[in-house]
Amino acid sequence: MEEVGLKTALHLESITSLEVLDLAGNKISEFNDIENLATLPKLKQLMLLGNPISRKNCYRQILLHRFPRLFSLDGKQVFSDEQERADQFLVQEPPSFPQPSSVPQVTVPGLGPAKVPVKICLLYTSP
Repeated sequence: MEEVGLKTALHLESITSLEVLDLAGNKISEFNDIENLATLPKLKQLMLLGNPISRKNCYRQILLHRFPRLFSLDGKQVFSDEQERADQFLVQEPPSFPQPSSVPQVTVPGLGPAKVPVKICLLYTSP
């Protein structure tokens, strides 16, 4: 079902024998548009590249957390340590971020001072 303009995958949950699903190049933009796919017991490979959802912050980590049985996401193998890091990252209490008034300013040549937001999507910890 690659590149057919789908905006949701909510109608696919009844195909319980589905193992590989290629939804690349569609118009899926929200995690809740595919959340039902996590109930598919045999789903091992999922392709979502080219959808607006694949450009969201922490996209891969969120999907690995919600789809713990995947072997492959967007053509890349899912290793057990990556799965564990995604689970740890998303289960941990969210870090406190500085208030907008306390965001550090940097001087950009030619533009002057600017506030630079930073988002962290992957956290590695040593054992």
